[in-house]
Amino acid sequence: MQEERGSGRRGLLRVACMAFVGALAAATLAQERPAEEDRFDAAAFHNALRVRGLTELLELHLKEFPPRNEESLILLQRQVQLSRYADETLSEAQRMAALAEANRLLEQLIRMRDTDPRRHEWRCVLAGSLLNEEAAPAIARIVLLGGNADDRRVLADRAGRAVALLEKVLADVESEYARLDAMNLRDYERVEESGYIDRLETAEQQARYVIIWAHFYDALHRPPRDPVRHERLESVLDRLEEDAWLLEKPHDQTHLQAQTLLLAGMTERLLGLDGDADRHLEAAVSAVEKVADADERRSLAWVKLRAVVERSRALQHAGRQVAAAEVLRDFEHEAAAAGAETFGLRLVVAMAQRALHKAAAAAARSSNDAARAAAEEAAATAELVQLAEGHAGHKDEIYGTLYDLIGAGADVAALDDIEKAALMAGLLRDARRMEESGGAWPPPEGPPHPGGATPEALRRRVLDVGASIGAGAAHASLEPEIAFNLAVARQHLGDSVEAARRFLRVGHDYPRFSEALRASLLAVQLTYQLRADPGADREAINALYRDALGALVSRHGAAPEARYWRFFYALALEDAGRFADAAAQYLLVEPLHEHALEAMCFRARSLSAGLLEATAQGGMDAVTIRRGATEIFDLLRDFNARAAELKATAAPDRVQEIDDLLAEATLVQARAQLLPTIGNPQRALDALADFEKTWPHATRPMGAVLATRLTALQRLGRLDEAAALLPGYVAADPTGAGATLQALYAPLAAALEDESVTGKTEGAQQRAELARRLAEHLCTWADRPESRVDAAGRRALKLQLAEALLLSGDPAQARRLFEECGAREALSGQAGEGGDARAIMGLAESYFQTAEHETALPMFNKVATTLSPQYPLRWKALLRDLQCRDALGHDPADIVKVIRNQQVNRYYADPAAGGRYTAAFDNLLKAAQRRAP
Repeated sequence: MQEERGSGRRGLLRVACMAFVGALAAATLAQERPAEEDRFDAAAFHNALRVRGLTELLELHLKEFPPRNEESLILLQRQVQLSRYADETLSEAQRMAALAEANRLLEQLIRMRDTDPRRHEWRCVLAGSLLNEEAAPAIARIVLLGGNADDRRVLADRAGRAVALLEKVLADVESEYARLDAMNLRDYERVEESGYIDRLETAEQQARYVIIWAHFYDALHRPPRDPVRHERLESVLDRLEEDAWLLEKPHDQTHLQAQTLLLAGMTERLLGLDGDADRHLEAAVSAVEKVADADERRSLAWVKLRAVVERSRALQHAGRQVAAAEVLRDFEHEAAAAGAETFGLRLVVAMAQRALHKAAAAAARSSNDAARAAAEEAAATAELVQLAEGHAGHKDEIYGTLYDLIGAGADVAALDDIEKAALMAGLLRDARRMEESGGAWPPPEGPPHPGGATPEALRRRVLDVGASIGAGAAHASLEPEIAFNLAVARQHLGDSVEAARRFLRVGHDYPRFSEALRASLLAVQLTYQLRADPGADREAINALYRDALGALVSRHGAAPEARYWRFFYALALEDAGRFADAAAQYLLVEPLHEHALEAMCFRARSLSAGLLEATAQGGMDAVTIRRGATEIFDLLRDFNARAAELKATAAPDRVQEIDDLLAEATLVQARAQLLPTIGNPQRALDALADFEKTWPHATRPMGAVLATRLTALQRLGRLDEAAALLPGYVAADPTGAGATLQALYAPLAAALEDESVTGKTEGAQQRAELARRLAEHLCTWADRPESRVDAAGRRALKLQLAEALLLSGDPAQARRLFEECGAREALSGQAGEGGDARAIMGLAESYFQTAEHETALPMFNKVATTLSPQYPLRWKALLRDLQCRDALGHDPADIVKVIRNQQVNRYYADPAAGGRYTAAFDNLLKAAQRRAP
């Protein structure tokens, strides 16, 4: 009788026994009803809340009205946690935390009810959840992608706990069988009628099946040379041999064959049994494909995917590289044709193909075939690069997968280009998370980040990784990604200048890179901020700012961001004196841009400034000047009309802005009247006559207004009025006054200099007085901090003032200044073209003007014999030398000889050298010839 009962209990596994989940036991748990009496059916109420997803309400009700039965309370609390785990609106971390809590509650229940008839079912359910839910992500990464240390740690814990639970079930079941066998027939039948024996058999069947997987996973996390690993794998094959029907019975009868064939194949591959592994894995794929029910076939997709990946590994290990690659390609094409292709599937296949290339590269290196090894390594990188390029938005997932696999502390020397790129991206991501969490974010479990888990340390490691890549070493499509991340690291480490340069290169050199526009914008924004830094190299930063803006508008001109910043690019070009380029960019500012009106005004300003600059340099014909002036006047007319239209409906603050622009336009109009061939300085004065009254709040153009008035008055010969304006002008434009005053002084002084040699003309003294006033104001201006004139510049301006004093007829005061500038000290040295020669020459000229020719002569001689003949100062010194000799009664024949000898010099008549003094030399020659014997 006992033998009969035993054989019945140990018969074939029931069809209802499904892999992994222990559905029957789970259902039993879900259907437990608390033994309590109340005014309503509490269990039905709780179940209704759970079914409708009202888990928060259920949790609140359990807190306020807990069941009297503690077991019922734990089961209901577990259901709350399982409902959260099933809620896909929660984050992955929240769902996994809920699952862990549900399993903890079940463990608590098992400890509390160690003799409960349902304890076996509970243990099977818990073991299945540990393996197939808690450890599922780690298992998938290990089996499909190779996994990392964290994955193996998780799997070691969950698999170890599952094995212990299942071994306990099998031991307890065996004890129960022994207890049942000892019963008399009546007691046995009564137990059997209660359904306990059926539940016991189900628990045994579940435990026998799931423990095979548990042993496999307990082996999977261990190092290849761990003896326990081999022992566990052998036990898997032993158990499969004992229950051979799992492999042999058709899947449509057991619904377990496909999974078991996969398990056998994976186990055999890890044991190096490549032939058996290939056979079982191919059979697993075939078993899935034969499943008639579409829903079940979809639920077994993971079996087919793992079988394909494992088979490729088995074939590769057996030396069948081509066949391994074909298995993956065929699977990929089949999935694509069936419409089942997903990014996740493609990523797994790409990683498997990458692994094949990596293995082939290692084999090539071992046989000293460097070329083949390099080709296989390139192909390994190309697999993932191609996937990233073909699936927009998935690069982060690829990088994240690689980062998780290699780990933050990976040996950079052992990584390929895409792994380095992924490492850089992962380190930056972790650094950002730390900062966003205020430094409280912990690094991933396992080995800590190298250099300490701080954002700065992680970003410095990014720079180290980037340095290891080397120029041109990265795969072409990875270069912009790597360059961008290096720039990000520089930015967050505080090296804004270098970060801006790197962002600029990314945006300019890789316009098709997904982050190219963002890189260009970051370059613009960083340099814009740097311009406000008082300690920055302003000239270099402004140049970098212009380059960043130029890259943005030239490479990404259609983007809204580029259309916005184009106005500021034009402004930067104008500030740099590139007036033609600025005018061209202002013209491209869109009519709806918030600064469209400004662009009209500033374009006229740039055109005017460019035309004034070009005419000052000479070489521009009258027709071109008139055409340019007409364009300016037409543009200003259109601007004024548009400004008046907008001003009529503008808000008060905008009205002031428009008035400022109208004031600027008035100034542009006046300055254009000073153009050659236009030449109407009186109109310029008329345009500015009521400027202060019309635009009382205009601030920026006042210095330019006074400068324009100065120029117009000078051209009209109203020099006293011009001189009277100087103090107010310097006060109004303390920064730009120097350039304007110098521009007024230079031509005035040059004309007076010519007249000092050839003879003074009418009004010369009045012009000389203005020149002196200009020179004085330049010296006063240079002493102000805002002028930023250094010591050498201030000395040059003092020399200029001394020269202006000579021109105005004040040699004594001039002599003092020349001596302060080191003229006497320079006499004992080598006089160069710079300040020393000018100082000596000026000192000599001060003596010449007081007829102290004997004192002046050696000074003039020193300059004349030291400077090269291409310098005009040399020719004036020579002229003054001869004039002194003539005044001192030297032999006129010597003077004639010197002049004759100089006439053959090619610089004698050169307008840029001695040409301006030719007439004076000729007059002196004639006078000397008359006196010569």
